[in-house]
Amino acid sequence: MENASAEMVLALYRERINEHRFDRLIPLFAADAIFWFGDGFHSGIAAIRAAFEATWAQLADEAYWIDDLHWLAVDAGAAACIYQFHWQAAVGVARLTRGMVVGRRFSCVATMAGKFCMSISARNPAVP
Repeated sequence: MENASAEMVLALYRERINEHRFDRLIPLFAADAIFWFGDGFHSGIAAIRAAFEATWAQLADEAYWIDDLHWLAVDAGAAACIYQFHWQAAVGVARLTRGMVVGRRFSCVATMAGKFCMSISARNPAVP
């Protein structure tokens, strides 16, 4: 993904994440990327792979989608955006759907040199 735009990297991530095949995501991540999951931060491809694969093993038919996407900054070397992230999965016989409420939670993706270098998803401390 060398020289890919941030918009292209995120578009490919949105397309590939629901395949549940981490090898398809590897080209989108920098070798020293940091990614946040509900259990904390994971640094490097091996740790990020383990977190994704553990999640996929736990939640059958998990699907993800992003909406309300806003790019905060984009230039040739780096970019950042916020968006609302949602997931849906089968847990036992129930089907759960979760999303981050706009204004109370945020997600941010930073890219450099056409690869993810960080993804953060956390409660916005400025909003009670």
